[in-house]
Amino acid sequence: KSLFTQLNPQIHIGGDHVMFFGPLSWTIIFGLCFATFLTLIFVPAMYIIAYEMKIRLTRRRTNRLALKK
Repeated sequence: KSLFTQLNPQIHIGGDHVMFFGPLSWTIIFGLCFATFLTLIFVPAMYIIAYEMKIRLTRRRTNRLALKK
């Protein structure tokens, strides 16, 4: 109420809510690191593995067809 009527936001530094923001900040930091790892390393690696497996399967099929003739 006092923010709009008296232009006093009543901001307090410290207090009871400090216990909440410490673990929250660590959670955000590690979550961003984990998401970065997944996005930049894990997902492209899985695409490369799937692509190479597809190539190997097609080579095996063509080799089997070539041996039958």
